[in-house]
Amino acid sequence: QSGLVQNATEHQRVIEGGILSTATIQPLTNDQLALVEQLKQQAKERIRPSHEQAIKTAKAAYIAQSGKPSATALNHYEQLQRGILPRDFEVLTAKGLMRVGALNLTHNGLTMCDPNDRDYDGGSTTKAKFYWNKGKQPIINSQAHGGIVYTIEAEKEQYTKKQKTKREKRRMETHPYSPKGT
Repeated sequence: QSGLVQNATEHQRVIEGGILSTATIQPLTNDQLALVEQLKQQAKERIRPSHEQAIKTAKAAYIAQSGKPSATALNHYEQLQRGILPRDFEVLTAKGLMRVGALNLTHNGLTMCDPNDRDYDGGSTTKAKFYWNKGKQPIINSQAHGGIVYTIEAEKEQYTKKQKTKREKRRMETHPYSPKGT
């Protein structure tokens, strides 16, 4: 088989021990493309009821297992689906449970379980890692289930303080009487 791979041209691919000439593959016609789209839509419609039921079941299970009040658990569930971790959300690290709002520079590189699925890979605390990113946009990068980057909900005061600092800096730079270089 290695001889086949070495002898294949750029328009050929090795498929199950034989060579398939990709130069003979024709692009799909507009009618064929339309049929593919129609079949995809039909498949989506067929699975929609079971998909919606699966979401309801997962949501109910998450709320029941969280041990949090329903409103808090529902908020966490919905934010998790968008890749956002609320500040009061707890992650399981090798050091134990920690609120993501308490993570800071001293925790940079801290490994943990996947925030959305603590049992993934047997509950391994090496599936996700916290990155401080100089405090500008701390994240948790998880490699579970194909990978996802979770952002951490910022405190409202942080936004206000950052906006005010940027506004004051911009005002000082643009004001005609501001001392430059001091």
